[in-house]
Amino acid sequence: MKRFALLLLAFWTTGFDYFRLNRPVPSSDVVIRMPQLERQILPSGVQLIVHSDAYLPLFHIRVQFLSGLAVEPANQRGALRLLFRTLVSENRALLSALDELGATPSLAVDEDAVSVAVQVRAEDATSAISAVLRALVEPKWDEAELKNAQQSLYRELATKTQSPHAAARLALNRILFPKDHPLCRNPKDEAAEVKKRNLEELKVLHRSFVVSRNLAIAIAGRIAPPVAAVWVKKSLTGLPEGDVPQPVLPIPKPEKRTASYVVPYPGLVQSVIFIGRRAPSDGHVDAPALEMAAGWVSTNVGQQLREEKTVTYGASAHYQKSAQSGVFVVTAAVEAQHTGYAAREVLSQIFAATSDTVNSKLLPMYRAHMVRDITEESASLAGIGALSEGIFRYGPDHWQKRIAKIQTVSHPEVYKALRDYVVPDTLEVVIAGDPAVIEPQLKKEGLGPVLILGTP
Repeated sequence: MKRFALLLLAFWTTGFDYFRLNRPVPSSDVVIRMPQLERQILPSGVQLIVHSDAYLPLFHIRVQFLSGLAVEPANQRGALRLLFRTLVSENRALLSALDELGATPSLAVDEDAVSVAVQVRAEDATSAISAVLRALVEPKWDEAELKNAQQSLYRELATKTQSPHAAARLALNRILFPKDHPLCRNPKDEAAEVKKRNLEELKVLHRSFVVSRNLAIAIAGRIAPPVAAVWVKKSLTGLPEGDVPQPVLPIPKPEKRTASYVVPYPGLVQSVIFIGRRAPSDGHVDAPALEMAAGWVSTNVGQQLREEKTVTYGASAHYQKSAQSGVFVVTAAVEAQHTGYAAREVLSQIFAATSDTVNSKLLPMYRAHMVRDITEESASLAGIGALSEGIFRYGPDHWQKRIAKIQTVSHPEVYKALRDYVVPDTLEVVIAGDPAVIEPQLKKEGLGPVLILGTP
């Protein structure tokens, strides 16, 4: 009873600050246990990864193509999304077969990859593998399914940049990357192109894209790796070997910022700020340090702008990367009348974060956060499937090496990443909001000239 009274007294006198002042310290000696993933390269060139667990009641299969929108023909924009929308999302035979198994396929078409995943009961594993691979390798080319795919994809793309947040992101990408880069494509333009595509074009793309050397399959469930290999080989009989290039764009030396950009949304009461620049792609030697640097900038910028300056509820830094490219970006949302001041403060706080010595006491926290993200993903079957991509691209020991690197990234490495990639004068400023309100503020804060972009 006496201890309880003392605890209440501590709460009362400190305003609960005891727990703020005595935060738990992340441990650096935690044993990291990743799921066992066995990788095979089949004679055809197909990569196969199997996570075998005799006690799992469910079975997960992820079919992944190791290239994506970056290799789509320049004269056939929208064709790759449409191809897989037709083969998977609008494929009545596949949907019917999976529906009988109580499953629905998921599809993702990205800059650097295309993936199809499905999860079923363990006893339905053979049927699921056969149905998914047959749909991808031996399509029936139904005109009605193509029309349905065109209509659904058109609706999705035509509304993709309606929000100021999405519009600002697209505008930043179009400033940072070459005009033919996948991240620069205006979804509305791509929606118009989708309507022009026909079955013959999709057949040609299918023959060059759906090939064994571009194909990787991850399986997690109650299955032995040799058995999985037999199933996959049987389902892929006759698949051409082929080869698909993986273009990795170099990171150009950034030039000093010469203007600020505004995406016009007249009457918008809250401006959306994007400040960023190009950064290394996934797998780069500096990637782990830059990811920690993003945590440092996010901590500084978020705390200063929210707690000290009170100009935004939240501002954060992100290092977003794929196998093809990377972007370091700081985002914030502010009231329109404070936009110029907030943009200047974001840059000022970035400068402070990159000029000041990184607080080494925070590094264990960033390490723990990054490792936790990896281990949390490995806790589910779908997450294991997603983690397999790193093994497909970088080798069987990719995640062990990545975790080891995260745990040993040094204070100087993080500081070097900040100085190399987060230089305030080279960060582009893009704001979605009301030009009449924003432009005078930006000029007053020395962030002019101001260029008004078109609304996507």
